[in-house]
Amino acid sequence: MKKILTSTLILLIIISLNFLSAFDVISQYNKENPLELAPGEVKEIQLILKNTGEDKNITLTATVLGTGASILGDAIYPISPGTEIPISLEVSAPENASVGKEYEIDISFNEVKTKEGGILSITSLVTTKLPVKIVDKTRAEDTPIGLTSLLILGVIGIAIIIKIFLTGKEDKVKKKKSI
Repeated sequence: MKKILTSTLILLIIISLNFLSAFDVISQYNKENPLELAPGEVKEIQLILKNTGEDKNITLTATVLGTGASILGDAIYPISPGTEIPISLEVSAPENASVGKEYEIDISFNEVKTKEGGILSITSLVTTKLPVKIVDKTRAEDTPIGLTSLLILGVIGIAIIIKIFLTGKEDKVKKKKSI
């Protein structure tokens, strides 16, 4: 009796694997590369949802758990097999956030149950963490190169080119005199 029950259970699991769908959430931000925001800054970012299944359309809903971000546009995403779609989020840092503080925003993606798949239907839920780091507004690497700096670099570049040209001409003149 146990063998029949075990065999039946294994068969059901194997059959149900055909009805499983899978998806990934892809982000450019991670613990080594957090989203950097200054206190009070608001930034729009994108995440990518990818249907890694081979033959099943899926529909996902997105929910921000907690505060600090909101989903822009519709929070329901139909995705065809093997395709990717971008979703936009608006992320904001509190005005009073301390520089150097790091925290995570949880975003949950839940597969909407469909009537496809027969009696056994398994849906997926993925919660992704968006790491955020509060940085100083006046960081040097965020300061754009000004017009004056570009002008100075341009003049230096031209001076170097002229020097190389003149040095080459002087060498030609010296060679002619020595002949």
